[in-house]
Amino acid sequence: MISVKQQGYREFQLGPYLLGSSLTVNVGDAVAFSDAAATAGTLTNATAKVAGTAYVVGVVTQIVDKDGNPFLASDGTELKSVTTGASNTTYYAMIVPSMKGFLMEFDVNATLGTTTGSNKPGGYFNLADARTIAENSYVAAGAAGSPKQVFSLGPVIDPVTGAVSTNKILGFFTQSVQA
Repeated sequence: MISVKQQGYREFQLGPYLLGSSLTVNVGDAVAFSDAAATAGTLTNATAKVAGTAYVVGVVTQIVDKDGNPFLASDGTELKSVTTGASNTTYYAMIVPSMKGFLMEFDVNATLGTTTGSNKPGGYFNLADARTIAENSYVAAGAAGSPKQVFSLGPVIDPVTGAVSTNKILGFFTQSVQA
């Protein structure tokens, strides 16, 4: 999951944007606008956008209707995940845009440090899927193949215990709609 760490992020929330058809979207997913003419203007998972033609546009913060009202789960809490139908016109998303420098916490798909240097600040990663970054995509800042989609400020450190995470980084998108 990708968590927005910027204080006051709801001030930057945009939408609602129609979700594409036949896809599963979760709060915390990275999304991009579809690059197909027939579905232009709809959001899709950012998974395939690593080397694609569309930039990550933001991170889903709420699943809503066309008026921006959140859908509720059976227990009365806001819906956190949805699978859209073949011709979706019901489900929309509110997003926080992937602005350069906007702090976010990213889940990593493998143990940090597996790729030499990935557990240190100052490197770049690509998305593995809409919810995580690929540990093996790590490239040191300034090395060939950088920059990539996400700049790492290093592993997340628990503010209470001081424990250093082995599967989460603090960072920000480097490729965004402002690019």
